[in-house]
Parts: sequence; C-alpha cells; structure tokens
Amino acid sequence: MEIIPTINCPNFKCVKRRLEIAEGFGTGWVQIDVSDDKFGSRANWNNPEELQDKINIKNLSFYLEVHLMIEEPMEDVLKWLEIGVDRIIIHIESKFDFEKVFSKCEEYRAELMLAVMPETPIEEVFPYLEKINLVQILAVDPGPSGQSFQNKVMLKINTLLERAPGIIIEVDGGVDDKIAKRLNEEGVSIVASGSYIFESANPERRYKMLKHESSRE
Repeated sequence: MEIIPTINCPNFKCVKRRLEIAEGFGTGWVQIDVSDDKFGSRANWNNPEELQDKINIKNLSFYLEVHLMIEEPMEDVLKWLEIGVDRIIIHIESKFDFEKVFSKCEEYRAELMLAVMPETPIEEVFPYLEKINLVQILAVDPGPSGQSFQNKVMLKINTLLERAPGIIIEVDGGVDDKIAKRLNEEGVSIVASGSYIFESANPERRYKMLKHESSRE
C-alpha cells in the first residue's frame, strides 16, 4: 500500500513549507487539496500559477496529484493540467463533463481519479469503471484537516473491490497508523494522510510509521 502525504493549506507559504518537508520523506507522490466554500465547509489555497512560478513542480522529487473539492471544477482542472500535475482527482458529486475531463487528462498525459464523499453511494462510480481504474474514497467530509475517520467507508471499499477486483482505491481522510493497518488488510492500494503527518512534531517519523503499517502482512 502506498502512502501519499496530503497538503491542505490556507496559503502558499504553508504549501511551500510542506512540499519542502515532503522532499525528505522519499515518497513517490504528494497530494495537494483544493477546496471552495461551496463544495466544502471552507475554501483554501488554490493558485497553480503561483506554485509553478515559485517552485516549478517538475523539479520536485515526487509526482503530484491535486484533489479538487470544487463545485464546478472544469476551469481548475485545465489550470492544474497546464502546469504539469500528474494526477487529477475530481468528485463525482461536482458539476463536470466526464468525457471532457477524461479527454483533457489524456491530452496532458495525466491520470484521472474519481472521488466519492462518505455519504455518496459507491455505485455512482460504476458507470465510469470502463475508462478509469483509480477511485478515491473520502473518509471525512470535505473541509479542514484533522477530522475523524468515518468507519462506514469500509463497506464502500468492500463493495467496490467486489465490483472491480483490480481497481486502485485511495482512501483519504482521518488516517493514522492504526487505520492504515486496517486499510492495508482490506486491500486498499493508496492512503492519503494530511494532519497526522504534517501537524505532528516529527512529520517524517509519522510518515515512516504509516509506511511501516502499510507494509505489514
């Protein structure tokens, strides 16, 4: 199981600092959370041009995925693709044209992952499984980091794996080392973790704890 550190920040200073911290982890991927105050409970930093101007993501040691918790995300999808992100995560509950987003991701050679909120039936992603093999199950409500993991998403994981045994599932939200162990046992492929890592006194140690649990049989 892969561990992806998640950056959920109110400003670019915070984003930059956490990207710098993640450089020391040896991680293959990092996620940036982007939300508006319509889809979630609050808006956070969302300026891909600033990121590209001040850091240039192609100079990072890891791949970058962006999780768009945005009510109408099409314009944001294009902005993030244009700076070269490697994966777009878009919510099934938002207003978007799947074929257009899928086509744009193919054009920019980026992966497309569909995300589902805790209250949304996992069956809503089934019609898209012929074209995608990446699904994020959000284990908290869209909004700030630090929320508690909602155990009801375990049923979603089982249902999705029964429907598509080869699917790559990412679980995002409320994940600590104990929950990472459970998710690993359930067959989850990726865990995204934010506050557990970055809001600790030793982010690298927390990341390694998750890696340890993700590799246990």
